[in-house]
Amino acid sequence: MSLSINDFEAVVKRAIAHRDGGDLEAAVAGFDAAVAIRDGDPAVFVQRGITYGQLGRFDAAIADFDRAIALAPDDPWVWSNRAIACGLMGQFDAAIDSFGQAVALDPQNTQVLASRGETLREMGRFEEALGDLNRVLELDADYFGALISRGHVLMHLGHFDAAAVDFDRAIAVGNGHPDAFAGRAEIYRQVDEAEAAMEMFGEALKAMPDHLGALIGRGEVLRECDRLEDALLDFDRALVVAPDDPDLLAARGDMLRQLGRSAEAIRDFTRVLENFPDHLWALMGRGVALRMENDPEASLVDFDRAVMLDDGDAWVWANRGESRRMLGQYEAAVSDFTRALDIDPENGWARELRAETFRQMGRFAEAVEDMNRARAQ
Repeated sequence: MSLSINDFEAVVKRAIAHRDGGDLEAAVAGFDAAVAIRDGDPAVFVQRGITYGQLGRFDAAIADFDRAIALAPDDPWVWSNRAIACGLMGQFDAAIDSFGQAVALDPQNTQVLASRGETLREMGRFEEALGDLNRVLELDADYFGALISRGHVLMHLGHFDAAAVDFDRAIAVGNGHPDAFAGRAEIYRQVDEAEAAMEMFGEALKAMPDHLGALIGRGEVLRECDRLEDALLDFDRALVVAPDDPDLLAARGDMLRQLGRSAEAIRDFTRVLENFPDHLWALMGRGVALRMENDPEASLVDFDRAVMLDDGDAWVWANRGESRRMLGQYEAAVSDFTRALDIDPENGWARELRAETFRQMGRFAEAVEDMNRARAQ
């Protein structure tokens, strides 16, 4: 039975309606039916690829975009969608290549340029990202996403005044979008204007109470102001939004440790390490919390692992030294404190601990010399 063009379009429209309504599996089935009717229409493969992407089935999405490219190699929209799918899979180089194809086909496509700029930012290629985002904003000075992305790039490069201009413009054109307020707040945080930062993070949270970046940002400002209980409330809320985020769990664990709630801190750090055994911050935090619980032997296991992961951090060596000192392993402790001071001669904590270890060993002249140098710093 042959179907008319109107029948084919009706099938595609129904599939899109299913997707817009959130029924992604029904949408895929609808696009499958459309492909069965006509397998030479690149738009159907793109639409099904987008749907696969929403389902997290990125391999299938890229396969569909590749089929669309074979049918329409000069369509920048197809290349751009392929690039987005590659980026979501973490295949950033492939994403940049596909964006490059799209830009070559349509050099003034602000959406493609902005997407490539954001991908370059995520890759840490900030100068290249800046080039794309500058181009977008030359073409459209009020392009909201590009203002946000360029603001973050400029902030990372240390150009805080220029970044503030972009975030202020984003606030003006963004109709209360929380990302604009959160970005501006982060600038205030970077220049040590804590009250202004908290006010702006608050504006972001009025617009979107579960805005993860604003919850984390305000929590960090509160922690930097030693308002740990208030900071903990924001991190608790952030973990409702992202309950398995290892950095969030480690940050909350660190605050619990600072509040003296070491047993709770250990639980958070352990949750991180169960899934990410090489998470340095969690290893360090749990090691310190275990010492607080008078378990230096267990803490030493964590610090041994931390040293293997990063032997260039003075605090890792100093903390391992302190666990060894508590265990009476004085020679090994002195060795660790000395290594810490070789890396950072201004580390007063390591010098004071080495002085205390010398005193416990009866090496009083060396203890006095270290204490005098520590007090002079």
